[in-house]
Amino acid sequence: MLLLSLTSFRARQSHPEMCGLVLRGDVTRAIQVGRGALERAVGHDNAQIGQLLGRCLLAAGRDEDADQLFRRQALIYQEISRAHVRWLSGLDQGILQLHLNRPGRAAEALCAVADDSRAPVDLRVEAMAAAAVALHRAGECASAWKSLEAARRCAAQSGAMLNRLIECVALELSALQHERDLEGVNDHALHASFRTGISELSPFEQVRRQLAAAANEFSGEAPLVARRLSHLAGLTPPNAPPTEAAAHMLKGLSWIREQQLTGFETAQRIESALMLIARGAFTAAADVIALYTANETQARCNRHALDLHYCMFKLHLSQGRSAEALRWYRSHSQETVLALRSQAGRRMLNSYLGTAHTNAIAPDDTDRSRLPLRYRRAYQYIVENLHDENLSVTQVSTHLGVTVRALQLAFRTHLGLSPGELIRNRRMERIREDLCSHAGQRELVEVAHRWGIKSRSTLATSYRERFAETPMQTLHGRAGTTASGTGVL
Repeated sequence: MLLLSLTSFRARQSHPEMCGLVLRGDVTRAIQVGRGALERAVGHDNAQIGQLLGRCLLAAGRDEDADQLFRRQALIYQEISRAHVRWLSGLDQGILQLHLNRPGRAAEALCAVADDSRAPVDLRVEAMAAAAVALHRAGECASAWKSLEAARRCAAQSGAMLNRLIECVALELSALQHERDLEGVNDHALHASFRTGISELSPFEQVRRQLAAAANEFSGEAPLVARRLSHLAGLTPPNAPPTEAAAHMLKGLSWIREQQLTGFETAQRIESALMLIARGAFTAAADVIALYTANETQARCNRHALDLHYCMFKLHLSQGRSAEALRWYRSHSQETVLALRSQAGRRMLNSYLGTAHTNAIAPDDTDRSRLPLRYRRAYQYIVENLHDENLSVTQVSTHLGVTVRALQLAFRTHLGLSPGELIRNRRMERIREDLCSHAGQRELVEVAHRWGIKSRSTLATSYRERFAETPMQTLHGRAGTTASGTGVL
């Protein structure tokens, strides 16, 4: 809900009616208004209203409509500039992947926007905040807090409202991390991940007071924000009567149903079930997720299977059904292993986080999915042949059996990059990965040659353009300073 509010506040001056409806929680009416506005809008207004409409469609549970809209929006973004295709499409895809509970892919798309210092500040702040949510959901709490701190610094350039919303996201993540640290859920497979940095957070009672104060502050101008914050502020202590905890959770779910926020319901129900289980309210937890447990096949395919299967394990265990409990815990563990395996060994280089993050999906997967099916083969061919110094746009088009013009048009429309720019960017990223991991100064040329770069001047120019520093500064960890005695490299 808070991320939807961020998008709404960003568009509030241009589209006050639609944004007002969103911030009141009336997403159904906002979609109707947004569709009409989208037909009349042109240029940048068209892009902004389309983004907000897509977020509203996701909130209403209309995932396919949102996906189709985001794909059409890529053509509109191109009318503004090729750079906006990268920024706005990346933000769209990140939010979509987060909604689908694919936090690794979401973080990759969002961090690419956050990492680009040329992107508008409000877009970067929104990307950083959404990346923090994605990383936190994946159990990468340390990186999540770094992303949120970067959002705070960036938001300082954009006025008080953006700062206030970032603080709300910080309070939300603090509350959720305290919840995952409760004794009642300490056998969750990611429990140890959520304990990371827990001692550095404010005590939960203080967080609850801050949540209540922020909810009161937003109650007039943004009831959607206030509702989420007040829900978290009203969480009962772990030793409170189960009936009290159940009443609070059901109240929150009832409001989501009333507002027809179908897209938030599944995540809210499973989040509520985890919170109820942590307080020993097993009967209420079973009722909350009954929609997803009646059919075992559907339960196994649920996009929130990792947490849902854990809830089913705890519920069976509370009923003394040990064999069933063990079966579901095994499934929960397998979902965890699959999630970690899909992320293992991949690198996401984030200068804004000051780290080479190693637990995210490869950027190739996210970008490739934005291309039409036919041109995904071209993308795959490029990333598999980056080492070939003779790799060219003509070579790629010949391999695919299309004209160079058609290939360039597809890439520029859907990625905001020409195939040549993609080749250069991916080569620079691979070189940076190697420099960050194990290379020394004497290996610099060898690393460049490994990724098809023979010219020192090409390396220096392209690398600085991509990362705003030289390869030697990366090696020495002196980003933003001038390395003496290293020439252009």
